[in-house]
Parts: sequence; C-alpha cells; structure tokens
Amino acid sequence: MFFADDATEEKAAPASPAPSSAVTAEANADIKVASSSGDASSIRQAATFMVEYFWLSSPQNLLASGDGADPSSLSDAAKARLIDEQDNDLTETYGEIMGKRTLDSCLLTAEDDGGMLGVVGIESRLYNKDSNQIVSAEKSQAMLKDAVASLGPKQRRQYKDSSASDLVSELLPPELELVCTLSNLSVSPRSRRRGVAVRLCQEAEKLAKDEWNFDCMCLLVEKENEAAKSLYETKLGYELSASNPAAIGLRVDIDTGSFVEQQHETLTLRKVL
Repeated sequence: MFFADDATEEKAAPASPAPSSAVTAEANADIKVASSSGDASSIRQAATFMVEYFWLSSPQNLLASGDGADPSSLSDAAKARLIDEQDNDLTETYGEIMGKRTLDSCLLTAEDDGGMLGVVGIESRLYNKDSNQIVSAEKSQAMLKDAVASLGPKQRRQYKDSSASDLVSELLPPELELVCTLSNLSVSPRSRRRGVAVRLCQEAEKLAKDEWNFDCMCLLVEKENEAAKSLYETKLGYELSASNPAAIGLRVDIDTGSFVEQQHETLTLRKVL
C-alpha cells in the first residue's frame, strides 16, 4: 500500500505565535529517526500508529453512509481488525523473515520522549518505463522469482547470491528497471510544525542513496491529496512522472469497520537523489 498524509503539519496553530528558531531547533533535537527492527512488537506499534493517525484521522480516507464518517463510532473490535490487517501488510513488506529479501525494504520511525511521531517505508520495486507505472511489491517479487525459476539448474546456482539489480538487468525485459519507492508515510498531530514528515522523507532518501545505491526515489500519491502533493512537490522537490486515472486506493468503511478498494487517480512522482 502507498499512502501519504501531511495535513497535520500543513495547518498553522490559529492563535499562537510562531516559535523562535532556537525553540524549534531545541524541540527537533529530541526527535530520533531510526530503522525499525522489523520484529512483531515494532510492526504492531507501527500498524496501530498508522490506523490511528493516518486512516482514522484523515477525512478523505473514510467512508460511511448517512451524514458522514465519524471514526469515533468505530467499535474497538472493528478498530482491532483494521490494525490486524495493517499489521499483516507491514509484516509482509518489512517484518523479520528467514534469510534475505530479494527486494530491499525498511521502515523508518521518528520518536521523541513522548513516543512515536511518524513512520515511513522505503522499498525497492520494479518500474515499467513503457507504461510509467510502479509495479506492485507482490508482482515485482513474483517476476524476479519466475525469471530465476525459468533457468536451468546450473544458471540458477549462478544467480543464487545475485543482487536484485543484477537480476533485473540480466534476466528481465529492458523496459523494467529497479527503483526505490517511498510509501506508508504517516505523522501524528504532535508532530505539527516540527518538520517530522520532511525529516522522515529526507532520511529515507539518504538511506536509498548512500546504502542502497539508488540515484532516484519514486512514490505514488492520490491526485486529490493536496497536502501530500504540497509536501512532496514544494518542500521535497519531487516532480510529476506519470498519472494513472484508474488506480485503486484504499478507504476505511466506518459502517463495516473494514478496508475497501476504490478507484482514485494516482500520480507517480520522481526525484533525483
């Protein structure tokens, strides 16, 4: 899943003066950004955070019949089901596994003494240059696995320890390339005006460039998500690469307490690192 929300940082406090640079710097010095261990406890914490501060705190992510979506009407059991589903999704992408992942992934968290402030994920995926579309994680993994499986025994042994970039360049069609993607950005109201979303994205870009050796970062954002687009394009320098009017996005159905799929135009943004 790809989603982003920075609305809490875009809102100004209505009646309070702007903090001095010294106060802001002191507050931000307490923010620590680190890679999640990927164990069950850290994944559960991230899943709970995302349901609370992304899915249930952003009106555009909610659906309901009648007069409107009220997240307070969601039962504890329904909320737990949402957290379970988010947990499963994060575990599949970022959780601990036996052996090494073919495609790199990492979950970064921002915290201060009061707890978690934000989370963002980075993953390597396939990118189709002909259609200008990022291939899903599941399909990216399957395409690499199938490419290796189609080889003879001797060739499979030859590629046993190859990197994903080598597999892509040597075994897949030329229209496919390996890219690094930014996803799952969520921040809490406590991060307002502290630059947490920008800090998380910049740390993700640094990791992608310095440790994973990527020269660009891609992401998907829904066209109607003005706050997220402003963050990425204005503050972080991402540029429009492609648009998919028929893309599928997720919403929380407050009536049923479940995730549902809906069609929403989605933009692919790209940034040279």
